[in-house]
Amino acid sequence: MPQEDLKPVMDRAKELAGLSALGYVGLAHVALATLEQLTPSIRRVLEEDCAVDVDGLVLRLMSTMPRGGEAEEGLGLAFSPELKDLFEQMIDLKRRSGADRFGLEHLTAAVFGSTEGAWRVFLAESGLDGEVIARLVLERGSEFIELEMQQIDVFATQVFRGNPAAVVPLASWLPKALMQAVAAENNLSETAFTVPMENDFHIRWFTPTEEVGFCGHATIAAARMLLDAGAGEAEQIRFHSAAGPLSVTREGDLLVLDGPELKPLPTDIPVGIEDALGLTVKEALEGGGDLVLVVADEDAVRDCRPDMRALARFEHRGIVITAPGREVDFVSRFFGPRVGVPEDPATGSAHCVLAPFWGERLGRREMSAAQLSARGGEIHCRLREGRVEVAGRTRRYLDGRIRLPRSL
Repeated sequence: MPQEDLKPVMDRAKELAGLSALGYVGLAHVALATLEQLTPSIRRVLEEDCAVDVDGLVLRLMSTMPRGGEAEEGLGLAFSPELKDLFEQMIDLKRRSGADRFGLEHLTAAVFGSTEGAWRVFLAESGLDGEVIARLVLERGSEFIELEMQQIDVFATQVFRGNPAAVVPLASWLPKALMQAVAAENNLSETAFTVPMENDFHIRWFTPTEEVGFCGHATIAAARMLLDAGAGEAEQIRFHSAAGPLSVTREGDLLVLDGPELKPLPTDIPVGIEDALGLTVKEALEGGGDLVLVVADEDAVRDCRPDMRALARFEHRGIVITAPGREVDFVSRFFGPRVGVPEDPATGSAHCVLAPFWGERLGRREMSAAQLSARGGEIHCRLREGRVEVAGRTRRYLDGRIRLPRSL
């Protein structure tokens, strides 16, 4: 029943059964054989996280095993002649962890989590809580981490539209380099990671090349995943982030991000920007780390074919071109080659800059917007005192699991 990686353990268990003269493999034999062949990662969890003296436990186990003529009923540590329950427990642990194969961490967790009477007594007499050990070994004992991930299209009325974001919920933060590697592997404009904080969540965002201080669409995607899982209160998820407190609330089929108001300030039109974009700029502003360039009309925005290498030389997170819209209040496109995103399909954070600008220009508190990328994006904006609400629809595209090394 065990796969190839468990064969050495079972071979050693059979050998121990012969040495103890019992003639069959019992739970204590499997436990001893497992402890003798731990991987470094499982041994570290047992010794550092669970305060288990592994070598001492091995000696105690060996001393309880009856030898030769002592192998009579009732002598020494009682053995379980039937390992069926143990393997069923292994299968359940493997299923709940999402792993695609048995590993020593599953066997170790199942051994410590076993309810077999004599073994449970042995653990208790050793001062060990088998259930806690089993849980920690399964969570931390593998050389790999298996995590949920969803990919969700935001500001989209159907899949393949709007802006795709990956969301990875965590119990605690991974090393920054590992999160960056996941974002690079996903190769989406942003991958969001969340960690629970009482009733709220921490959130961080990564492009394929760097961590960023604010991302609107990936925050909405994270809220969609968490709301679908039953998290939050009153159809709302609250986040703590580098951009300050954020919240996302479900309103019918919309998810509404309550974000900061990032009013842009006028600036000079940078030398060379018109050549890099291939169009004429009417005015320039800066806000939220982005350069906002107002151009003639919607056609100029849609037809823009920028030189990405030239744009990457400008010291802004993103370069936004915008104009009044024909069927919506305003349109835009977002280019971020400097942060590894040549063109972002639909950008929530940019609308925390654009909405205050167009709201003042148009005399409006509520506006409709469209991002004219190849995928397109439909965005609703609402101005409140010092805040901008950015709303859109979402479509869940992918549910899966990712398997990561614990260290790079």
